Amino acid sequence: MSQHRPLTLFSFLLALCLALSCASSLAQDEVTSLAPWQGTWNSAESFLGEEVFQDAYAALAETMDMPAEAVQAMLTGMMQAGGVGSFVITDEEIAAYADRNGEGDLLFRAAFAYNGKKTVTGEFQGISFTADWYQFALQGDGPEAYTYLVLGEVEAEEGSMVHFHYRFGAESFDALTGMTEDWYPTMCDPSVTAESLLAELLSGE
Repeated sequence: MSQHRPLTLFSFLLALCLALSCASSLAQDEVTSLAPWQGTWNSAESFLGEEVFQDAYAALAETMDMPAEAVQAMLTGMMQAGGVGSFVITDEEIAAYADRNGEGDLLFRAAFAYNGKKTVTGEFQGISFTADWYQFALQGDGPEAYTYLVLGEVEAEEGSMVHFHYRFGAESFDALTGMTEDWYPTMCDPSVTAESLLAELLSGE
């Protein structure tokens, strides 16, 4: 691994967490349901414990003067998904599974109703940003932790992995969109693998 790559990896991970920092190209009136997010999505967090990442954690540990385990815990915390390995999304419903690709135990299946878009501005690591969050409210039975759900737009730039960020909670939409903690759970297209995810992180300049 080249000497510059650990810093590149860390910088790109921070950029990944802020990939929604460009104002969304979706007009608010274009979103009425979960339709723009339909499909099967795998949690980025689920890849972070795989062997291919261990060398990267070790290299980052040297530059950050902290144990590799602490680096992994920090990055995992940024993308912490509460044990969810994948989502299968229809226009009105999300099914969450323990493993990738809609496999493993079904953790929940719940309906959500669109509740408008919230645009927020802020600063992260000295970088000013604008972020659009699409708000969805839990309908009927479902996990309390998903009473409020906010989704970032699907990022699908040519040559980059297809993904989106999201947050969930039981308090309020404002608590999620106004959060100052570095928490950006991320769902990726099923074509993404641990190797391709790491390669993309290392390619960031």
